[in-house]
Amino acid sequence: MTPPIQDLYPDDFAHCFGCGRHNPHGHQLKSFEQGEEVVAHFTPSAHHIAVPGFVYGGLLASLVAAAPADVEVRSRATGWLSANPSHPQAYQLIAPLVAGNPSDTDMRSLATTWVNANDSHPQAHWLLASLVAGNPSDADVRLLATAWLDANPSHSQAYQLIASLVAGNPSDADRRSLAIAWLDANASHPQAHEVLKPLIAANPDDVDIIERSRATLECDKTPSVGRVELLRTLIIRSSANAEWLARGTAYVEQADAVNREQIIGPLLVGSKALPKYIDLALEFARQSTARQRSVILYYLLRAVVANPSAGADYLLDDTRDEDRKNTVRDSVAHAIRNSGGSPPALDCLKELVARLPPPQIGKILARVIKLDARAEVLNPIISRWLDEHFRCTGYGFVIGALKENRRFAEQLQTCPDFTARVAKDLNGASSIAPRIAITKPAAPAPRILPKAGERVEAELLAERTKKQGWKARHLATGLAGPIQDSAVVPPESKPGDRVTLTIRMATEREIAFAWFDNVTRRPKLPAHSTPR
Repeated sequence: MTPPIQDLYPDDFAHCFGCGRHNPHGHQLKSFEQGEEVVAHFTPSAHHIAVPGFVYGGLLASLVAAAPADVEVRSRATGWLSANPSHPQAYQLIAPLVAGNPSDTDMRSLATTWVNANDSHPQAHWLLASLVAGNPSDADVRLLATAWLDANPSHSQAYQLIASLVAGNPSDADRRSLAIAWLDANASHPQAHEVLKPLIAANPDDVDIIERSRATLECDKTPSVGRVELLRTLIIRSSANAEWLARGTAYVEQADAVNREQIIGPLLVGSKALPKYIDLALEFARQSTARQRSVILYYLLRAVVANPSAGADYLLDDTRDEDRKNTVRDSVAHAIRNSGGSPPALDCLKELVARLPPPQIGKILARVIKLDARAEVLNPIISRWLDEHFRCTGYGFVIGALKENRRFAEQLQTCPDFTARVAKDLNGASSIAPRIAITKPAAPAPRILPKAGERVEAELLAERTKKQGWKARHLATGLAGPIQDSAVVPPESKPGDRVTLTIRMATEREIAFAWFDNVTRRPKLPAHSTPR
């Protein structure tokens, strides 16, 4: 089955409440191509209730928002609106229809008619924001929006409309002045970042806007989604400014930080994949959820492909952990496959071929072949590399991968650069067994597991168990698991603390601890327990 359409969206467009894969609180709808149709399924949960037996109307509007251009969805929605023109919640349907069909004059007319008839409606700003976003240069729409703002200067949601006006008209001095005036009057507004983000995007070098952003970040250092979004925008738009890279790194290292992956990604891209940030990303990915890991690896792909020399520098450094090098190699291979052999990915591969030793390139090319990243533009690169490094270290990785993927091998052999001597090795026609020098990675030293009852050094983790108990990582093996008597962990303890724990059990994949009293130097027992 082909991947869902939403998985192909760029990261910046993957936060939609309806279908955004990076929105943990949204519906995360998945749409699949089935013939000439695109189909998505959604089953409401019990908490989506309006009254018994009926789904909440706002939920239906959010589903329309996820497929606003669908002919049947539009037909049903406009049919309902025609039958309910004065319904107080009609704006919830009109807004996504306008947002999904920005050039549709019928949708625009429907929206402006409703706004003119409901100019005092408390949610008119929401529909106006969709109109502005879809028609940012339309003078009538801008006039309608500005008139509403003049009539509602202290409306708590005015920032939504101002943000749309600024984003749609980035060089308009009047829109900028409007946003600045709102920020001056609402310096401590919890959504100030929503107005600052489009201002920064349009004016990344504006000293006044940067200072306002700095003040907003300093005003409230509590980790929040808004704080992450503002910091993320500053890192992306500042062209690797040292201050924002440092602030981003400091945020990621906070024990109580939220959405770290949304900061690590821009750090990777903004720093042009400096090894320091690759290490930071890979360390976080090692401890993160599958969703977070996918975000990190996506940004790693972008960073390495955009800055291939940085990826080469990382792989050339023999001090790097082999598992982390494998992750970078996999990221390069996935980028080449996902790009279909686009020029940036090819440039990345060519740069790596020029700078990396044969064993490293052999592993990358073998991974490309195993991922079945077939593209005609790759054939000359692989063919020439095989001939130039005939039976050298790394050659065997590529030949082995081709023998496993015969379709790739057949396509590759149609390339004019594919030589007869390589074909003999691949097809087993050589009278002399090829002496392929393969440098196998050193086998990892066997992990020595601690025994039950043994006292060990561990680090408390921010991640909790399902029952909100503590988890810890054994420093010697890297295994992480629960502290089974979390209730006796001192309340002043915090993630990152190094502590002595007692092993309850340990296997190659699992470990469990008991709290060890670091004062009396004995396992801490619950109050009702009696030592034997």
